Amino acid sequence: MLYSYAQLSPNDFGLFRLSSLGLGNLLLPWARFIVTSQKYNLQPICPTWNQVRIGAILRGETDKKFYHDLFRRPPNQMGCLKKLYLLNSLKKIPESEFQETYVKDKRSSDEDILVIFEGMDIHNPFSAILADHQLVFDELLKITRNQHKKGIEYCFAHSISIHVRLGDFSIPKNQEVLKSGAQNYRIPLSWYVHQVKQLRQEVNRDVPVYIFSDGRDDELSELLSLPNCQRISFGSSIADMLALSKANILIASGSTFSMWASYLGRMPVIWYKGQLRQKLYYENDLVEVEYDDSSDLSDQVLKKLAARLV
Repeated sequence: MLYSYAQLSPNDFGLFRLSSLGLGNLLLPWARFIVTSQKYNLQPICPTWNQVRIGAILRGETDKKFYHDLFRRPPNQMGCLKKLYLLNSLKKIPESEFQETYVKDKRSSDEDILVIFEGMDIHNPFSAILADHQLVFDELLKITRNQHKKGIEYCFAHSISIHVRLGDFSIPKNQEVLKSGAQNYRIPLSWYVHQVKQLRQEVNRDVPVYIFSDGRDDELSELLSLPNCQRISFGSSIADMLALSKANILIASGSTFSMWASYLGRMPVIWYKGQLRQKLYYENDLVEVEYDDSSDLSDQVLKKLAARLV
């Protein structure tokens, strides 16, 4: 039998993990694990979501991102003692070998083998699941505990949602660093402000703006000082990600968290120049654009976005 397992970090002890990764990065191997297991009828073993992030503790981050209470184990996924036994006894192969040997060459298995899903392609992280967004969204909702689903019921109609990633992201020496595609850097707040002002000017009113961020209020003051602009959070990483997936228009940070919101929600999205790592939309009429801090949105894009704000 072929088993499958999403190994979310190298130091995975079955009951907990040591990790420095955020939810956006962890969900990528999980999603490939889900899609491949269903497509090829692999027997899934429940991933280890519990993690300890030493860096988050040392930095005093509000959300330590331990993830111990976000997800439940689906009935079709093995857990507990059976999980520990299989993880320590089965022959393991990487997902690339499974694709090459058991899918491409159509070889059957005469022994019990565990297919391991781990890591991500930093340049095209969603390639393997690009067209599977509905399946992934449905499965994510199934495992998410009910208390973290409040955000998907919130009405974001005729509004703008902004994701500002600060936390463990560094301040770039200059904006050319961002434009070159370098990752894990903060985007200037002035850029977000400029996008909001353009959109509001197009519709001639101060449409509501909702800010999702791991930063402090004083760090976000340039945005929060705008009229009809407020912070919003639903209490956890997954709750905020699901809420962001329901955004009407998304102004994104250069993070996989923003990519997940865009991937799941299929809303119009604006990226900073160089921070759109991968096109996620294959539907021709969806807006997925990037601009720097010295250029304005095109008339065509403004008209499409304005239609969602009136």
